[in-house]
Amino acid sequence: MLTKCKDFYRRNPKELAKINLFRSTYTSDRAIDWYTEDCFVYRLVNQAFRTEDVTLWYLFRFYITDLCIQLKRAHKEQNIQEGQA
Repeated sequence: MLTKCKDFYRRNPKELAKINLFRSTYTSDRAIDWYTEDCFVYRLVNQAFRTEDVTLWYLFRFYITDLCIQLKRAHKEQNIQEGQA
């Protein structure tokens, strides 16, 4: 996944720095944080979904799985909080 991202942004030092930061700091519990950041993750994942590019979906499968799990967890927590209000 990150090799493809580096190839895509090979002429953009700012995004390459973010890719390296992602590589060294990413954990599955921060998937939403990375998705909401204005960076390569958001742009390339959305491009994959918009174009229905199954190859890109496959490359991002681990990240997308982490994102789905974290979104489900956040949704569940929100429903619990609304039920207590």
